[in-house]
Amino acid sequence: MTTINSILREILDHEPSPETVLIILSELKGQGELDEVIDECKRALNRYPDNLPLRQLLAEAYFEKDNISEASEELEKITTQVNGLASAYKLKAMLSQKEGRSDEALEALKVYLAHQPDDTEALELFQELSPEKESFPPEEPSLEPERDSKQWSALPQEGQISSPGKGVSFPEIATPTLAEIYFNQGDIPEAINTYQKVLAQDPEDESSRSRLEELKLMLQAKSSVQAQGEAERRTKKEKMISILEAWRSKIESPPGDQGSS
Repeated sequence: MTTINSILREILDHEPSPETVLIILSELKGQGELDEVIDECKRALNRYPDNLPLRQLLAEAYFEKDNISEASEELEKITTQVNGLASAYKLKAMLSQKEGRSDEALEALKVYLAHQPDDTEALELFQELSPEKESFPPEEPSLEPERDSKQWSALPQEGQISSPGKGVSFPEIATPTLAEIYFNQGDIPEAINTYQKVLAQDPEDESSRSRLEELKLMLQAKSSVQAQGEAERRTKKEKMISILEAWRSKIESPPGDQGSS
């Protein structure tokens, strides 16, 4: 029987999207598979070097294995990248100010100044917009990279992934790769179900839409063949019963009746 972990690993072998990699490796990390998480994170980061959630997961795995120097090195890469992107918050503050949304401008400036505290222009703007002319920073800022809410809400929670076996469902990691795994296992209905979930997430995926229609036709043809086979078996059975009934009647008939016939 196919285990859930073997399916997860097969998906990884097909080089899925970074979002799918993150979901799978988060699940494996929760199971204590730290060495595999580290290896797969490094492999994925070779393809997606700027993916902050994957790099943070790698840092967390290193930290849990007590590999402090490696964890520190990955966190340094994260903070450097986050600091480089912080200017977006300054621009957001300036746009919000022009649109008269001072509260949003202040919040954006707080994030920006947490990473670039020496920017005098941003400090002056912060003091100008602050209703109480407060100084910055009012509290210790967090340097943790912002996570995409949709991406991280999809992470599997404890007990969310069902037990292994045919028909096992992975709604949070529905991908064309997973659908084809079900197809290769001979489970066409589950492959169809998975492609439907893929299209619910991305209605513009024409490749998945085309494959879904193909699988539906394949399932319909398979059902038709099965129905035809069942009808043929039923006809043969009825014919055999008819022959046996005739033989039985002939055997049970009195000898005189047989002669007269």
